[in-house]
Amino acid sequence: MSFSAEHNRRVARHCHDQGIELTPDQVVAERRAAYRTIREKMRQRGLKVPDSDEELAHLLAEVCQPPAPIRPATPEEIAAFEAELEAELDAMEPVPLSEERMQEILDFAINSPELTEAEEAALESLGQLYFCELCRQPFFGDHCRGCGRKVPR
Repeated sequence: MSFSAEHNRRVARHCHDQGIELTPDQVVAERRAAYRTIREKMRQRGLKVPDSDEELAHLLAEVCQPPAPIRPATPEEIAAFEAELEAELDAMEPVPLSEERMQEILDFAINSPELTEAEEAALESLGQLYFCELCRQPFFGDHCRGCGRKVPR
């Protein structure tokens, strides 16, 4: 991944647009200095250091991709999540209940139409359903259960 003179000019122009004055030659010098620093840090951490600037640039392009966003789930994703849960529940083997336990459950359902404050608090503590674009998974709480990425605040 050799950088052409045109590429260096585009980077210099981009820097100029951001209020940083660099010539194409300075872009090259800054890139080499950054590569030296990165190589040194890799050596300090005992990592395999790429031999060429091209290999290092390729490695950096792989690992420096911006993370996929975490965002509130869309109504369609919530519906799909609910359908998936419903399918899982339908697939579960029924647990045999005694007549007494069934009666207790029915009595509770009939006599307790309102949620208790503790039950409401438990449901509210689940919070917003989020969707991690990286894992392609919905989740509740403050971090993705798949990759561990935190919900931005």
